[in-house]
Amino acid sequence: MIKGGLVEAVGPILFLEGSPSKPSRGDYIVWLAPLQLLVILVVMKIFKTLVAYSVLGGIFAEHCLDNPSDPACLDFRLTDEQIAGDIETLCRDMPNMPGCSLKNTCIEYGSKYSDLCSPKSILADLCIDMPRMTGCRERYTMLCLGEKKGAQCREFDNSKYFSNTTNISQLVKGICTDMTMEGCETRSDSKTDMMKLYSNLCISMSEMSQCREFKSMCHDLGSDFPYCVGDSSSPPSMRMYFHFGLSDYVLFHEWVPRSPLTYAVTFIAIIAMGILYELLLTLRSQCEANWSPESVSAFNKYSSRQFRIDAARGGFQFVESTIAYLLMLVSMTFNVGLFFAVILGISIGTFLFSRFRVYGTTKRPCGC
Repeated sequence: MIKGGLVEAVGPILFLEGSPSKPSRGDYIVWLAPLQLLVILVVMKIFKTLVAYSVLGGIFAEHCLDNPSDPACLDFRLTDEQIAGDIETLCRDMPNMPGCSLKNTCIEYGSKYSDLCSPKSILADLCIDMPRMTGCRERYTMLCLGEKKGAQCREFDNSKYFSNTTNISQLVKGICTDMTMEGCETRSDSKTDMMKLYSNLCISMSEMSQCREFKSMCHDLGSDFPYCVGDSSSPPSMRMYFHFGLSDYVLFHEWVPRSPLTYAVTFIAIIAMGILYELLLTLRSQCEANWSPESVSAFNKYSSRQFRIDAARGGFQFVESTIAYLLMLVSMTFNVGLFFAVILGISIGTFLFSRFRVYGTTKRPCGC
């Protein structure tokens, strides 16, 4: 009945009125065959779409996760929403994973490192690191980390530059065991960004054996990669050899020049310390000249005047020694600019005040 109705309905369309002869039933079938094929293809396409986004789709997805190499699953894909959701779940539950550090870095620098920062690459990093965590075991682990792998796994290219959480933690522990450094006290905190901590430690002491992976990563990704240059919170490098650069600890934890302006201010301040040191030596020499040997009292005739002289000498010695050792510690930063600031300050001070000095009456503290 249906077929006959379809023929009667379509017939007038296919065979216009005035045709030489009335079409037979066979003619209808010949003309309807392509139309029937087209209808079947459209229905299959609609069904396939319904499968992907319906309860049937859930059954099909479960089948493909259990059997990723099934030929019927060649077109199966995790959606972008699923991938993003799994990344958020993983980084919410364990934010100190290197992959989560990379995710946070990619928010700011993603356009420059598009391959490294693709969601598929980040999910691969996270799930290779922690395959049994919620967010991995439900989909990625079943699809790509079993004996049989799905076709989409070729699209999940992990970065290969970021080590796993366990290895990074062991490297940080090794660095902090060999040398207590700023940041080591936070390594036991579950919320500490271990990749950032590891990078900061290696920026400070790049010659340590535990930093080989760090140097390899920076070699492959470029020295301008965010984790290779540090930021304003990164401790300066401690290099026990003469070097150029801005960032070095200068006497105090907070005194770290990080820009040309702050370095210039530091340079001038150290010159001023050197000039002040030479001024104090000159003042003391003049005072010693006024404190004639005749004023020195015997032990049994200690006068109040002698007490004031000795107190003044002690005060001079305290201040001179303090400045002298501070200048020595600045020199021990091995920063070439700061080293010559010390030398320049002492030289300028000698040029300005040496003609007023009474020689043979005082000694330089620590031989400076």
